[in-house]
Amino acid sequence: MKKIFATVMLFITALCFSGRASATLELEITGGQDIGYPIAVSDFAAAANPQLAKDLAAVVRNDLMFSGKFSPLAPGRMPQQAADKSQLKAELWRDLVNSVAVGKLEEAGDKYRLTYQLVEVAGGEVLVSKAITFSRNQLRTAAHTVSNQIYEAIIHERGAFLTKISYVSVKHGQQYPYQLVVADYDGYNEQVILRSREPVMSPSWDPKDSRIAYVSFESKHPAIYIQNYRTKQRIKVAQFNGINGNPVFSPDGTRLAMVLSKDGNPEIYVLDIASKTLKRITNNRVIDTEPSWDPSGNFIYFSSERGGRPQIYRVDVNNPSSVARVTWDNISNLDPAVAPDGRSIAFITRIDNSYRVARQELDTKYMMVLTNNKFDESPCFAPNGSMIIYATMVRGKKSLALVSSDGRFQANLPSTSGAISAPSWSPFFN
Repeated sequence: MKKIFATVMLFITALCFSGRASATLELEITGGQDIGYPIAVSDFAAAANPQLAKDLAAVVRNDLMFSGKFSPLAPGRMPQQAADKSQLKAELWRDLVNSVAVGKLEEAGDKYRLTYQLVEVAGGEVLVSKAITFSRNQLRTAAHTVSNQIYEAIIHERGAFLTKISYVSVKHGQQYPYQLVVADYDGYNEQVILRSREPVMSPSWDPKDSRIAYVSFESKHPAIYIQNYRTKQRIKVAQFNGINGNPVFSPDGTRLAMVLSKDGNPEIYVLDIASKTLKRITNNRVIDTEPSWDPSGNFIYFSSERGGRPQIYRVDVNNPSSVARVTWDNISNLDPAVAPDGRSIAFITRIDNSYRVARQELDTKYMMVLTNNKFDESPCFAPNGSMIIYATMVRGKKSLALVSSDGRFQANLPSTSGAISAPSWSPFFN
C-alpha cells in the first residue's frame, strides 16, 4: 500500500529511503512536445566556437520545451542559420514557426558575447533584442537567461529557468548515505548542501530567500532545521517530543507550518521563527499533516482522514476552528501544493491502485489528472506556476519528473545512478 502520511511513517521507521545515490539527472521527454507555441531557436552563428554556440541554443530550446508552452523546431528542420534579422529569410520560416531566435556568439577577451534577436516571422517585428556576456562556465546560466527573456516576451509572465530545485538523495553503504541536494531546475549543477548518516526529508524553500527548511534524524530523533543553501549556515528550530515534520515556510518567510505530535496526535502548528512562538492550528482525533500555505498567508491546506479517507482541507490560520473540505473526487486525495497565484492546488489523487498528480481549480472545483503513473508523490509548483515537479518511479527507481500545470508536457528526470525524492522548487532569485 502506498505510504499516505510521510512524516508519520518516517517517524515510525527510517527505512523508507532506499536505492543508490543520485548523480546527474538525465531529462527524458515522455509526452507533449508538439503542442505549444511554434518557435525556432537557430544554432547561433559563431566563427570561433561553433560547438559552444550549438550547445547554448540547445539549452534554450530545451528550456522552452520543458515549460510546456512552446514547441521548438528541431535543429534538423531549420532552413537556414542567420546572425540577425537582416539575414533572415521569412519565406523559409513562415510555414514552420511563428517566431525565430537568431544571433551570433563572439569572443570578448576571456569571455563570450551573445547578441541575439527574437523575430516574429509574419510581420518581421523584433520582439527581443539582447546582448549577454558570460564566461564559458556560465553557459547554462546565459542560456537560461535567454530562455527567460523569450518566455516573457511571448507568454507575458516571468520565466522560471534560473530557479533551483532541492531534493533528497540516498546512497546506502557510504559513510553519509543521506544527502540534501540543490540543482538547477532541470537537474544540472548539483550541489550537496548536507550529508548525514541518518534520514533527511521534506525540504521546503523560503519563498523570499535562499533558505531551506527540512527534517533531519541525525540525532536519532526528528528535528527541523533551516539552512541557507549558499552559506551552508543552519539553525535548529524545532525538536519536540514525538514527530517533528513537514516544515513549510509562509509566503513572507517569517513562519513555518509544521506537523508535531508533542501533544499526542499529529497536528498542524505554526512557528514564528523570530519569536519562537508556537501556535496550534488543527485539533482532531485523526492525523492532520502535509501543510501548504496559500499565497495570502491566511490559509493552510492540509491532508486529513477526518472524513474517513485522506482528503484535502483548508484551515483559516487566524480562526483555526474554521475548517473546510476542499477535495471530494476519487478514493483519496493528499499531499497538497498551492499554486503561486492561489487559484488551484496540485495534489496526489488515488485512482484504483494508482497515485497520480492532479490539479484542481479552487473556484470551480474542476479537477484534472495530469499524470498516468502508479506511484507519484510530493508535487510542487514552479514559482510562476507553469510546471509541477514531483517524485515518481522511473524504471523501478525513485526519481523526479516534470509536468506542465495544464498536463500538456511531461518529462522524467531519472538519476543516472540512484534514488531521489522529496522535490521542492525555489523562489525566483533576483
